[in-house]
Amino acid sequence: MTELTLKKIDAVKQKAVTSSSAGALTLGLLTFAAAAPADDVGLTDTTLEKYIGVWDMELETHTETFGDRGGVGKGTMECRWGAMRAWVDCDMDADYEGLGRYALKVVLHRTGKDGIVGAFVTNSFDGGRLYVGEWKSDTELTFHDAWTDPRRQWEHQLTTYTFLGPDEIRYRIDVSSDNETFHLHSSGVYCRR
Repeated sequence: MTELTLKKIDAVKQKAVTSSSAGALTLGLLTFAAAAPADDVGLTDTTLEKYIGVWDMELETHTETFGDRGGVGKGTMECRWGAMRAWVDCDMDADYEGLGRYALKVVLHRTGKDGIVGAFVTNSFDGGRLYVGEWKSDTELTFHDAWTDPRRQWEHQLTTYTFLGPDEIRYRIDVSSDNETFHLHSSGVYCRR
């Protein structure tokens, strides 16, 4: 990218930070776009392609970390390619016992580093976060990042997606207050329609 283009992106990012929460999403998306080299845009990424489709979900929030809000849930998630196949855009809508209706937006993107995937995630409870994931094998993607839950109890999150063939994804989220001892937060399975 040219120096002028980078200056324009920086100016828009600064304006987005000071204007609104919608600006935060703009900032995140601009950061993703700025990080991708021009010759990488438009190439398919088989690691991200694994998410494309409509998924039925069976979910569980665990009482160890959720207390009385824990329980089972069901939902759907739809993932599709974003513009120029530069990212995968996923929308989830679920309903949990004890927790109620829950919506989640995930934008997965390439980072320019082999085996590393970025994600912007926001949900119906609070603001968005940026995560970095690493492919541990051909079938396991793990995100390990700092995170603070709405109750300010957990400061670290470990999210693992395990791909059991093209039509099933299992996930597990563990949380920790010290980044050493992790507790089961939620888990579930996505089955492709």
